[in-house]
Amino acid sequence: MATHCVVRYIQDAFPDRKWLILGKGPTLDNLPDLLDHGRAVMSLNHACWVIRPDIAHFTDWEAYCDCYTPVSIFRDTALCMPWHPHVNCRPSRQPLDQFDPALDGLSTSPLNLPLWPFARRGRLLSYNSTVASKLTRNPRLKTIRVRYFSAVAAFNILAAAGVKDIVTLGVNGGTEYARGMNTKDCLANGRDSFDIQFQEIRTTVRKHKMNWSQQ
Repeated sequence: MATHCVVRYIQDAFPDRKWLILGKGPTLDNLPDLLDHGRAVMSLNHACWVIRPDIAHFTDWEAYCDCYTPVSIFRDTALCMPWHPHVNCRPSRQPLDQFDPALDGLSTSPLNLPLWPFARRGRLLSYNSTVASKLTRNPRLKTIRVRYFSAVAAFNILAAAGVKDIVTLGVNGGTEYARGMNTKDCLANGRDSFDIQFQEIRTTVRKHKMNWSQQ
């Protein structure tokens, strides 16, 4: 199953574009104010329900399963997951191109969902995550620093692709999600709040001299 490097995909498909990273935090409710932003959109987990993104990023297989549909939101969207998708908040030993949910104990419907529709369209994207540094890496993929939450991965992916202008919406501190978002997996990784992600994000912004506006 063909898997493409997300960094190269962004460079080829969206040269010189500005980006919007869409999270699930409370400011997501302000999305109507940015509908004419003209930016490419990378959604994080369930934020893809709110607007059809250019790239839907999922760290956890379970979140992908919550959101998958063969039509509607994913019709023109690329799917991005780490080379070792997370199951129960930990990297699976299985690589993305051979991933079998049953081998990670996820054997019941609707968890056996396909990746091939994205691969067939050349839109199954991936990267090597530093969280899975002890597992097998794909030499064709860029290695991306990942810590705490998926917003950190998104910033580092875009930084690696040379993106200089980012707006974030719904990437907030605290402990809450936007209205309508299911809170069952909120802070499932054991962190006390989302605040800790910002020390990593600010480091990336400074290092790569990025222009970042937080909404």
